Amino acid sequence: MIKKPTVRGEIRRARRVECAVPGTLHVRDVSIACVVEDMSVVGARIRLSGHMALTETFRFEFPKRSISVDAELI
Repeated sequence: MIKKPTVRGEIRRARRVECAVPGTLHVRDVSIACVVEDMSVVGARIRLSGHMALTETFRFEFPKRSISVDAELI
């Protein structure tokens, strides 16, 4: 797996776990495939296959687990 950049002094509210879970972002009327690279109970880092300007809020879905949540871009 590719080494992710770290930010000096970065403090997270919860420990993140590396993974490679397929997901889908729903932005406006568009569905975008993505891969979750790491996640915790309060956040996740996702990778998109191309460049896409995301809105401040969107719907995030894990289709294999039938999980769908509202998300906020940070």
